[in-house]
Amino acid sequence: ILAATFLFEDLSASMGIIGLASYLSFFSLGMGPGAWLIPAEVFSTTIRAKAMSVATFMNRATGTIVTSSFFTLARLLTYSGFFILLGFINIGIMLFFYFMLPETKGRDLEDMSM
Repeated sequence: ILAATFLFEDLSASMGIIGLASYLSFFSLGMGPGAWLIPAEVFSTTIRAKAMSVATFMNRATGTIVTSSFFTLARLLTYSGFFILLGFINIGIMLFFYFMLPETKGRDLEDMSM
């Protein structure tokens, strides 16, 4: 929705707000907590603190890279192209989560190990 707002200029600004609100809502319910939950559940208790430190650093570093490159990429791809690119990246991340992460439901935290 957000990419279409920039792609088709005849859409109203309210569609952009709805698209942004939808993105934030679904991100908060889905992949947003992943950066905090996945390292806490996947790594064993012996390395969990160090793994969370690395995960937090990578989360902040990735956020910094995305934020600092936004205008450059938006200029190259247009705003709609940039949001479409982010959509494809999110699809790739969801596929990675689905196929590569182990199921931890019903297992104790002490039993987890990579």
